[in-house]
Amino acid sequence: MFLPDSEEPVVVREFAPVMENVAAVSGDGMDILILQEDGTLWLAPYREDLLAVDFREPERLLDDVVSCSRGTAIRRDGTLYAWGRNDYGQLGTEPDEDYHETPQRMAEHVRCAVMNQRSLTYLTEDDQVYTVGWNFVSSIDGVTDWGEPCDEHGQAPCYLPHQMIVENAAED
Repeated sequence: MFLPDSEEPVVVREFAPVMENVAAVSGDGMDILILQEDGTLWLAPYREDLLAVDFREPERLLDDVVSCSRGTAIRRDGTLYAWGRNDYGQLGTEPDEDYHETPQRMAEHVRCAVMNQRSLTYLTEDDQVYTVGWNFVSSIDGVTDWGEPCDEHGQAPCYLPHQMIVENAAED
């Protein structure tokens, strides 16, 4: 990794400080997300050319952030932002092979979110679950309730956030 004062990548055998006033850290693929106590979200990028995470000049992604995880951040006002790969439409647009470095506004009134390789799922303040991307979905005769054909495994792309119906197993 590259530490803030290093010119060359170093193997760190003991923990080394890289930033102060940190509230949380998270992985974003091979990059590292650093959330400071003041709500500033930083990204320390993985450098493929050097095979190391570069902590020397982290990129400031967003301000006023209260939580973050792989490719997502939620601001204090409940606005969800997402970035990264979009090859399955997980950023809410038609799929493409680009890596989207700029956080994109996805939804409002969000309590928590999780992104995986193929989809983004989030929970709203009114306890509704939404998903976007490639998911297992409910279907009737191989067609989703929004009209997309499912594949033989019951999966279909969903490029606009789609509300999931989550049944409470405790009621049974």
